[in-house]
Amino acid sequence: MKTKDEFETQFAVNHLGHFLLTNLLLGFLKRSAPRRIVIVFSKPYKYRDINYEDLKCQQN
Repeated sequence: MKTKDEFETQFAVNHLGHFLLTNLLLGFLKRSAPRRIVIVFSKPYKYRDINYEDLKCQQN
């Protein structure tokens, strides 16, 4: 499936979601001390490369 922005759903949830959350919290984090962002990934990222030229999975 794809999101309304035409990104593959799993990619959007597992990768773009972390990026969005970090950006939404950035102003608050800059005003806080100490501050830290920790993002944890699982091992499946090792089994498939991300095609940065086709983030919307339009090519086969």
